[in-house]
Amino acid sequence: MICRLLSIGIGLFYGMSAMASGRIVGNGGDLVVCPQSVELLDHYEAKVIRGLTIQLGGSELSVMDKVHIALQRLYRLSPGRAEIYQQWANSFFKESQILHNIELIDIPDSQHIVLPKGCVVRQLANQATQLLPGQKRYTIDGDLYRLMNKDQKAGLVIHELVYREALQLGHIDSVAARWLGSLMASDQMDSLSVKEFLDLLLFLNFPNVQVQNVWLQLFKGSGDSKQHLSLTFHNDQVVHSGVAVEDSLFHNGVQNWFVRGPVLFFENGKVESLYLARKHFLSWKETIFELAPQLIRFYPSGNLSLAILGNSQEVKVHEGLSLVLNGHLEFYDNGNIYRARVQEGQFSSLYGKMKVYQQVQLYPNGQPLALKIHPFKLPIDSHLIAIDDFVYFYESGHVRAFHIRNGELQWRVQKRSIWLSRHALIELYESGQLFRGELARGIQLKTAQGDWVTLSAGQKVTFTETGEVQRNSSAQ
Repeated sequence: MICRLLSIGIGLFYGMSAMASGRIVGNGGDLVVCPQSVELLDHYEAKVIRGLTIQLGGSELSVMDKVHIALQRLYRLSPGRAEIYQQWANSFFKESQILHNIELIDIPDSQHIVLPKGCVVRQLANQATQLLPGQKRYTIDGDLYRLMNKDQKAGLVIHELVYREALQLGHIDSVAARWLGSLMASDQMDSLSVKEFLDLLLFLNFPNVQVQNVWLQLFKGSGDSKQHLSLTFHNDQVVHSGVAVEDSLFHNGVQNWFVRGPVLFFENGKVESLYLARKHFLSWKETIFELAPQLIRFYPSGNLSLAILGNSQEVKVHEGLSLVLNGHLEFYDNGNIYRARVQEGQFSSLYGKMKVYQQVQLYPNGQPLALKIHPFKLPIDSHLIAIDDFVYFYESGHVRAFHIRNGELQWRVQKRSIWLSRHALIELYESGQLFRGELARGIQLKTAQGDWVTLSAGQKVTFTETGEVQRNSSAQ
């Protein structure tokens, strides 16, 4: 799975890049050669111009161990880029030829501005951008290479990894590669915030970065048409919003999503919302949902919160509840359906079979909480009450609230009839006794405190389970 994801990532990496000009000769790293010493140009500039200290571990470490230290620093800030560089690093020496008694033709791509007095820059390595049959990607001057210590050799590898991406992006010199490569070789990178690093990538003309598990665009276009894409931050370490690279891969820990467009993140760095770039399939219990290439939302835990179905899907949501879903589909954090758009459905309730349409809302255990139903006669208190629109349930399955279809509803309270309006929801206790409703006609009733109160038409009244008016509700 990891190899497959890396392959996808590398494919996207290439796809996001504007390929270089097609030179077969390519470009490469440089070495500062002085009468008594040599130093990688990247490290010399880092020390003299930017005040960085190269720190790649002790001399007992191998060259590739030191490269790994640099890649781990990068991984904290740009994990997708670090994984791709690591894969390139794994094959670096297999893709290299180290030649002796040769001198590589200088490629004027360094654009350096300072050198130690009495020293010269020598072409140390050449990286081909297009490979002829049998050609190696990297050609290294072996006579210069053997003069270098392990830090410098590791620095060369790091330079070539960064430069490989830069060449694919169309960079015409190695300035950005030297800057980023030498920063990776320095422990100063450990103190960089995410915001500082993204600002640096933008400055160095790297157009994208994987942050918080999403590949984000920093800019699009080039030259006069270059357009910076807005990034906002919760704080210096956590991105709040950005724009996803078109059709790039996002893995939320459960499945892969190919995404696009605006992205929002929670303060914990998890994705809050983004847009699918293509249709996807979501496995839910024994059902496979087809998701449309539209908005999806997540919980701070990373679990899916909302998606939009690409077509109608029949599903048994709960015992006795079968629905044909379409459109918006919302989930609880535990993965059960919370709310859904419904084309049609049927619920075998305690009161008989109800025909469902338009929308449902469920409890976290899947039991119906609210259903929009076609006209139905609800048997309560020896009456058949004509209801429609939304009906609400307790988790036990007993009706909690409903709307009457028309007219007024007669209800027996305190051994007398009251009339309830159809304009407000009628609410019941789980026992079936009246809890709250709006009066259609005025009446005088006894309160829970034992006195009597005169109630007017249009007044909402709350009752105790034994039928007395709760006084604090009678003034509503």
